[in-house]
Amino acid sequence: GMSRSSSCRAGSTFQPQHPSACGTDEVDEMWRSVLQRFPQHPHWCLVKEKRCVYRMGSQTGKKILCRVSHGGLQVRVGGGWMPAMPFLERYGPTAMGPRPGEDPHFSHGAGTAVDLPPSMERLLV
Repeated sequence: GMSRSSSCRAGSTFQPQHPSACGTDEVDEMWRSVLQRFPQHPHWCLVKEKRCVYRMGSQTGKKILCRVSHGGLQVRVGGGWMPAMPFLERYGPTAMGPRPGEDPHFSHGAGTAVDLPPSMERLLV
């Protein structure tokens, strides 16, 4: 009769890939949805250090502290808090690079010169 155990077996096989990790939380999910709004920067990523503490771009990247408030996801900036979207718009290109294959340190304030080849940029300086 009803002795098929497939439903039980399917339930028991669901285990997180890394038992040591605490898994994703709502902060991870919120960051994921924020990053999805920057399709022009597909290489941007945030590396989670612990809950609400992330590194921008890689494990050695700029450390950011975030929180979830009634207004959504916010990032600690200076003495206050800034919403995640404007934060990434402002600091993402500096911390994680403007485009793939480009040196992030190359983009400090040289907004127009970035698109020119290095040989031409040296002439402008």
